[in-house]
Amino acid sequence: MVFRFLPDDRSAAAAVRRIARQEIAAALAETADELQSFDTRVHGARRRCKRLRGLARLVRPQFGGYSHVNAAVREAMAGLAHTRDAAVIVETLDGLAEHDAGDVPKDTMVSVRRALAARVEQIGGNEQQRLLADFSARLRVLADEVESWRLERKGFAALEGGLTRIYAGMGKAMRLARAAPDDEALHEWRKLVKYHWHHITLMREAAPDVLGPQRALADELGEALGDHHNLSVLIGTLPDVAEEGDRTDIAAAARRRQEQLAQRAFLLGRQVAAEPPKALAERFGGYWKLLYG
Repeated sequence: MVFRFLPDDRSAAAAVRRIARQEIAAALAETADELQSFDTRVHGARRRCKRLRGLARLVRPQFGGYSHVNAAVREAMAGLAHTRDAAVIVETLDGLAEHDAGDVPKDTMVSVRRALAARVEQIGGNEQQRLLADFSARLRVLADEVESWRLERKGFAALEGGLTRIYAGMGKAMRLARAAPDDEALHEWRKLVKYHWHHITLMREAAPDVLGPQRALADELGEALGDHHNLSVLIGTLPDVAEEGDRTDIAAAARRRQEQLAQRAFLLGRQVAAEPPKALAERFGGYWKLLYG
């Protein structure tokens, strides 16, 4: 399944519909794959949904159905969110142990990990099937609507407003995060970085030698900010699974790691957002011409 604009797409609107159909079909196939673990199926389905939201954001100014589609995808994801979040917290603790556990005793890390893993296992088979069935039902409704999607403008004009809106918002969010680098500010920045990364991904067929490295840089930035956010969630979960002394030690290690990630993110972010929004739009408009003439 190709999450990108292709030379043989008849129009921007046709491309958007094709990509949406593909991502919905892939999400439904992944949730139905009983050979995969529940967490793998959830992770795959949510990844497809995030792509759908990124696609919708790209054409938002010219897409009258944006609010409906965005809400439908968000609501479909909501039922699966807490299950995936529980698994991510375990992975985050494991990553912290690898990078910087500081003076946290190994027994403490093992004990807390066991408690976190138990939260993942609380969702039984029947509940798992119910969650996947609800998700699939919601996406099938959306799939039936895709052919009615229309854009008000043609060609690159259908994308330009959404592209620059997200890019400019990303730069503003970075500046706000630098001024007040709290968890919420970095998380808001991260969401816009991920949308921008999706937009580069959608355009990469046009100029792969140029957009490939830019996409990789935005991806690295998104991963750093994502790890920062996951550590915040871990810290917030600790009171439920650890004694005061243990959670203080782990939280301190998590905060040290967050500082490292934030420093890396600001270094990368200045590079990702170095170009003025108008210049970015002109450059991507040129790539669009390379793709469609």
